[in-house]
Amino acid sequence: ALPVTVVPGENPTGIDFILEQSGAVTGRVITDDGQPLEGIWVGALSSLDPCDGHTLEASPTDENGNFTLRPLSAGVVFVRIWGSSNYPDEWWDGSQGASDCYEAGPVLVRSGQSTPGINFSLTEAGSVSGKVVDQLTNKPVEDDGCGGVHLEVGWHKFVYRQEEDQGDQVSHAAFKAPGDTDWRVFSTEALNIK
Repeated sequence: ALPVTVVPGENPTGIDFILEQSGAVTGRVITDDGQPLEGIWVGALSSLDPCDGHTLEASPTDENGNFTLRPLSAGVVFVRIWGSSNYPDEWWDGSQGASDCYEAGPVLVRSGQSTPGINFSLTEAGSVSGKVVDQLTNKPVEDDGCGGVHLEVGWHKFVYRQEEDQGDQVSHAAFKAPGDTDWRVFSTEALNIK
């Protein structure tokens, strides 16, 4: 930006802007059996890196599963959905949706136009719940950190492990999702995978 000097009693001239018309991205989010999903967040992310991009615009779907993302500058964006405990986060990839951000497809935004057809069809996510028991005593392992994690379609390498911690038995479940570099570790209660 350039500074503008304002002198008392004078009106500066030549301070003009040329604004480009914004564009928009529209689409619909439905279940795999065609029912609209309301309240799913949809966002347009900058095109620098789909896995680390800045959210430019975001909006929840309406009662018919429709969304509009605007205003967007002309260029390329990546579109992502999130915000449901029953359905996995996904990236638009031009066909079935991708759970891995590196498989996201670019969406071209044109000045003064709407880019339609950025649609998602979601399959309900599975879940993991249960109780971890000590292998020696068969008694439950108590841990205030117990909780559930919804596994999404495409998640992989779910592992149960038991380790020594200062002589005590500690039980954890660990998993990696596509794109993760580190294991996600959490305490559990018998494991039920659906």
